[in-house]
Amino acid sequence: MRGGGKAAPGLFPALLGEAWTDLPEPVRRAHTGTQTVVLAGKARAFGSPGASALARRLQGLPSPGRHDTVVTITPGRDGERWVPIHAVFPLSKAQEVVTANDAFFESKRAFMEQHGIVYSVMSMTVGSEFFLEPAFYWQDEITPLHAMSLGEDVVRPWKDRPANVAARTAVAELRRGTQELYCALGGASWQIARDYPFREVLAPQTWHLLEAVKSALDPQGLMNPGSLGLAS
Repeated sequence: MRGGGKAAPGLFPALLGEAWTDLPEPVRRAHTGTQTVVLAGKARAFGSPGASALARRLQGLPSPGRHDTVVTITPGRDGERWVPIHAVFPLSKAQEVVTANDAFFESKRAFMEQHGIVYSVMSMTVGSEFFLEPAFYWQDEITPLHAMSLGEDVVRPWKDRPANVAARTAVAELRRGTQELYCALGGASWQIARDYPFREVLAPQTWHLLEAVKSALDPQGLMNPGSLGLAS
């Protein structure tokens, strides 16, 4: 591993506090988050034959076994906001999903550049599923929640950054468009939350059953009223 000179603590040291010093030195060097680090060594890839092997080839992933690996971590610490969105699909649809995802974000390229939004995507296979997770980064104001979570020392360089409502709204639009695309492709989420489509992806009879269960368990509508579209 190689790195630059000394720098102020990064995100992981700030979050872990004293526990950071108990980690092995190589782990701390790799996760400091303030300097470029090059990691060289062996990495073991796991995988199954059949559909999983096909998905690996489509994604350009290595075959199972030990491989020489070099990873360069170059942190870009500029106080960006970050928010992801994900879905899982059958492995048999991996190529279709990747093609549709690439086409969607290519069609949004000018829109993202207009609002200063940076996009990245992570993909992997999990059992018989294909996982896809885009993430969006943009500059926006630092809120009290950020300062409380990360510490005043971490957020101080960006405390005066103005609110960027236009970019924030654009990210929300991008995420909703991505969710709709993934739903149309048969994708499902590992999370059930207000931020993901819920009622829209259920069959009417399933939704009515859920309403009946909610009414039986919570007839006065005291638990999270309105959550997931359930009024009572």
